Amino acid sequence: MSWYFGFHYKGIIKEKYRKDMAAAFDKGCWSAVIDDELKRMIYALFPYTKGIDYYPEEETEFMEDLTCFGGYCDSPDYLADFDEKSGLLVLFREWNHHHMSMDEAMRGVEDVILPFITESVIFYETWIEPMSDDDTDEWVPDKGGFEAEMKYINELYETKGINAVLEELPYGGL
Repeated sequence: MSWYFGFHYKGIIKEKYRKDMAAAFDKGCWSAVIDDELKRMIYALFPYTKGIDYYPEEETEFMEDLTCFGGYCDSPDYLADFDEKSGLLVLFREWNHHHMSMDEAMRGVEDVILPFITESVIFYETWIEPMSDDDTDEWVPDKGGFEAEMKYINELYETKGINAVLEELPYGGL
């Protein structure tokens, strides 16, 4: 059985990471980031070296896919986009929880990497596929939750450094 999750993000990226996002969008792949700390975070999202289930096709999909998912791709509101000058980043991603490697990678992006590189969030919402007919099937705005995560990740980085932030990634990073 499939169980889908998703997030829709619109925010301003810190100036320090704008060249990274521009490189990623230029190449169409997350692994094109330049900053060493950010590169460590991206590569830490697939912990196959730690004995966790590893699906190479999911890593390829994650590394090479900065676009949207499924039927949402028909709407320009859900297409990934980045403007290096202003720092405006728009991301939409939906994924299947059934594939644990992709699930953990996307949670790492949503919960750690985006809060780490974001200067200010404009819009943020999440979605979890309902498990029963009684559950609400709607996107939930959570800008405040995202801002709290930004504050937490940035304070962690400032007080304990990048290794502490890497520990926040699924399976503690690499």
